[in-house]
Amino acid sequence: MQYIHFTSPKDAKAIAASKELWPSSYVSGIYAVAVGARKVPEVQLSKLGRTSDRSMAVVFETDELPDVAFPEEVIWHLPVLKIKNPKIISSTKAIEMLTDTLKTNQDDWLDIPVHPSKIDWESWERIRLPLDITKKQHEAAVKLIAIIKNKRDKY
Repeated sequence: MQYIHFTSPKDAKAIAASKELWPSSYVSGIYAVAVGARKVPEVQLSKLGRTSDRSMAVVFETDELPDVAFPEEVIWHLPVLKIKNPKIISSTKAIEMLTDTLKTNQDDWLDIPVHPSKIDWESWERIRLPLDITKKQHEAAVKLIAIIKNKRDKY
C-alpha cells in the first residue's frame, strides 16, 4: 500500500534521503494518508506541527502497518517509521491521489490491515501490541476502540 505525507520542500528532501518519517511535533504519532483515501485538505494540509508549508508531499511504502486508519489519515505510534520507495511530488498532485475509493468498515475506519493496539486510559495514547497476540485479543481491542470512538463522537 502507498501512503502520502504532506510537508515542506526541505523536509520532503530530508525524508526521501533518510527514508524515515518522525513523529509530529504537535501531537503524538506519525501522520500520513493512504493513496485512494478521502480528501480532507483541512487535515492533510494542516498548518500544525513542525512545518506550516505543506506544498510538497512524499509518496512512500512501508512494511509497518498503521495503528489507526481513518479515511482522511493514518497514524503510526512509533519513534521512527522506516519507509521505502519515497517519491517527492507537489501537494497538488498528491491531493489528486485522494480519490475516496478505499472502502471503510462499520466503524468508519479504512478497511485495511492495521497493527494491533490498545488505548492507555491515563494518557489516551495508543499503544502498539505485540504482533503475536491472538485473534480473540485483537477482536477485543477492535471492539474497545469502537466503544471509545462512539463515546468521543457524543461529546
